[in-house]
Amino acid sequence: MMFGVKANFSNTDASVGFALGFAGMYLLICGAYYFNCYTTATEYVKTGMDAFVANTGSDAEEALTLLGSIAAQSGWQFVCTGVNRVMFLVREIALCVLIWYALTQEQKQYYLLVPLMSLAAFLPDGLYQAEVLTSSYAKDLITVAVSAGIAFLAARQYNAREDQVAHFQIERLRARKRR
Repeated sequence: MMFGVKANFSNTDASVGFALGFAGMYLLICGAYYFNCYTTATEYVKTGMDAFVANTGSDAEEALTLLGSIAAQSGWQFVCTGVNRVMFLVREIALCVLIWYALTQEQKQYYLLVPLMSLAAFLPDGLYQAEVLTSSYAKDLITVAVSAGIAFLAARQYNAREDQVAHFQIERLRARKRR
């Protein structure tokens, strides 16, 4: 932190950039996964059951399981998944801001608080996968609520610590306007 990050990045906005890079890459991977799901479904609809199974070869059982899970979801579950992914991005930005304060401003309480908040945000997904939590709506609602709480805490800390005035050079703005 002292030799790499602090020397090159001086304000909290750098943590937002780190979070966008990390969460953005994760969301691209999620997008690729969902593209794969819908491509599988499209192929099944276009070719029919027999041709689809023949084309998938030894992966036929796995592909049919994937199709079954896609078909079992309602439209609202797709919407909830999208909202959950957006809140993931917001949550990661908030957690990066809080860990930035822990590392740069010696806010030691965040060293423990950030991992605990991250655990709390991932807990509903884990409980759902373990079939302890049976409703996907409840899983997504709890995850969104926890993420919103984390974002609220980070926003309060950011607003309390950071200068809220935009600093810009008026001459640069005038030069842009003339172009």
